[in-house]
Amino acid sequence: AVVSTQSRSRLVITRRKNGGGVLIAISTNITSVVNIIPIGHKAEFLALELVLEDKSKIVLSTCYRVGTLGAENFNAITETLKMLLRKKKLRKLYFIGDLNLPGIEWDEGTARTVLETNFVEGFAEMNLLQLIKTPTHSKGNILDLLFVNSNQSITDVNVHGEGGYCKSDHFPITFNILQRCPRKPRNRRMCYSYKNADWESLNKDLCQ
Repeated sequence: AVVSTQSRSRLVITRRKNGGGVLIAISTNITSVVNIIPIGHKAEFLALELVLEDKSKIVLSTCYRVGTLGAENFNAITETLKMLLRKKKLRKLYFIGDLNLPGIEWDEGTARTVLETNFVEGFAEMNLLQLIKTPTHSKGNILDLLFVNSNQSITDVNVHGEGGYCKSDHFPITFNILQRCPRKPRNRRMCYSYKNADWESLNKDLCQ
């Protein structure tokens, strides 16, 4: 997940020993205080809170769920989301991730397995809206999901085609968050144009 205003980013990463992992990148010119929210379980779940000028908070969270995991993982994910929704002065919550729940029909709210039904009912109980309606994987499944507690705070949700941003069997998802956030002024810095460099003169100087 990336929160960007077209500048360099700070990265927050958590990962398993055997690959996988989740990441959130925050633009360096956002002036809001950014706090990592401790997660007290082994699920691959990462959450940050942005504290705005009026002290209200936006929570950005992401998760990767291996498709073979069962009830323990379901409980860890749902209890973490409930904890995040209980935070004081919470304005908006965004939760995006690869949950590997291919048997859910999100438009109808139905599922093929008991575990997937539990997820559907759990998200509904928390009043979280799932906004991805088209396949996000090359095999035609909706695996990557985006949940919000207010769909009025988000626009331009798009699932891009294969190879749109990176080489993966999953398709990139982009969206805009409607939130005013103070930004730091950009510092001007010198950038060298290697395309226009006088390599011949440079090599002569280095050989002297």
